[in-house]
Amino acid sequence: MRTGPYAVVVTRTGTGFTVEGRHFPGEPGPDHGPLLAWLAARRADVCLLGTLTIRPGARAAVLHLDRGGPIVMRGSMAFHEAGWLAVCAIEAEGTDLATLPEPERLRLLRAATPPADDPGNTIAEAEQETLPALAKACPALATTPAATDAAELRDLQDTCRDLYGRLEPERALAWALEELGELAQAMRRAESTTRIEDRQLREHGAIRPYRRKAMPC
Repeated sequence: MRTGPYAVVVTRTGTGFTVEGRHFPGEPGPDHGPLLAWLAARRADVCLLGTLTIRPGARAAVLHLDRGGPIVMRGSMAFHEAGWLAVCAIEAEGTDLATLPEPERLRLLRAATPPADDPGNTIAEAEQETLPALAKACPALATTPAATDAAELRDLQDTCRDLYGRLEPERALAWALEELGELAQAMRRAESTTRIEDRQLREHGAIRPYRRKAMPC
């Protein structure tokens, strides 16, 4: 079954259904809020209740926090039946969150999360890490160009997240570009791989990824 951007295997039971080892009551479906929120959290995404207004001629949309259907957010991208869209603004009751103080933005984003049982605090931990970064990014959404190939951008975001953790997108990307710049410099100088590794160990110690690779969508 496909729910949002995720393809999952559903096992029906007498009182509901099971997905990835967890039981949910009711009938499975693409708009099952608790299921979508849990799947999003397991994949380092976040789920918000709202609707999307797609900008004509662009792969971009405005997210309205209006207690509509569950919307999966990955960084500043939102999943729609047309695919991943760049979010150029987030609004609540007609007000652009970019015009509000950051604490108020964060409060409105948290209020827009779908209610769901959360054994193990999987959803709460994911929201604690993703929502503050999204609240901080709101003023920059209007100037973020819409991606022409969301899959490529998503791969880059996933790689940055796996290496550096779920930081603000700008910091994670800046760190990745800094590392690429040092590697390019070493290649221009024809430094041996041993020397590059030794220098990296001296400066940063052994490299340990933030976590395992994200679960497939």
